[in-house]
Amino acid sequence: MAFNTGYRVYICETAQEADLDQAGFEALTWVEATNVGTLPDRGQSQDELTYPTLNNGIIKGKGPKNYGSGDFEVSRKGTNLGRDAMVTAANTELNYAIKLVAPDAVSGYTATTEYLRGLLSGPTYPGGGADQASIARFSFYNNQYLLVEPEAIGS
Repeated sequence: MAFNTGYRVYICETAQEADLDQAGFEALTWVEATNVGTLPDRGQSQDELTYPTLNNGIIKGKGPKNYGSGDFEVSRKGTNLGRDAMVTAANTELNYAIKLVAPDAVSGYTATTEYLRGLLSGPTYPGGGADQASIARFSFYNNQYLLVEPEAIGS
């Protein structure tokens, strides 16, 4: 079983309005957002489309792609250049690239890397009691998703 503990989260400080391929994502300059406590849903899903016909029953198809959405929650404690970049991105109507690096690298291979490109909004600051962490919550609306499986280093 895999756990989210150990994931590293990065944001590109420059808006990315066009779709990117793997080389395009890898060419970006990244700033790490530290002390991230929650990751958004990501991946690809599609709605089922149906059309009932008179003579052939129901015809089914796939609807538009949805790459996920959800929240990044980031601790407000201390200096965090990545969190600051998220605040800047959230104050625009532009798409920004996010990189998630899984803690699964083994000797001779890269880690699983997920690239996202979408809109950030927020932050909101959830309340709570004395035992709750002070966090900034950013909603993320993902418009592109690319999963890069581990690759042999040097290949």
